[in-house]
Amino acid sequence: MKLFKAQQKQISELANSVTTLTGNITTSSKQASAKVLFDNAKLPEKWFKRIDVNSEISVEDQIKELAEEYAEIRQSAVTDEIENGNYTPQSQVKDRSEKEWLDIMNKEEAGESSGVASLGIE
Repeated sequence: MKLFKAQQKQISELANSVTTLTGNITTSSKQASAKVLFDNAKLPEKWFKRIDVNSEISVEDQIKELAEEYAEIRQSAVTDEIENGNYTPQSQVKDRSEKEWLDIMNKEEAGESSGVASLGIE
């Protein structure tokens, strides 16, 4: 009877070890998949530890939430810089006279340097 109980205990401990090992492997696999999605989102590296791959909330939804938070933080920083007068947006549009615009608009074929974009409508 003693031998039977000892064997039963060993089997139980072995089963627990296998369950723990399987859980660790599954978690590692989930983390590897989550890391790819996380890296593609271009979030701060130290935020990866905020992802819980075993949560009821999907990894995708967790990353989306972190991306929204990151965007809010970045926008807030830019807004603060603008309000404090430390940032002036630079214009990318080339200043042209009315005559230059008329010349561009009247050309039959607009060149690459004209700044004209095709809408793909013909």
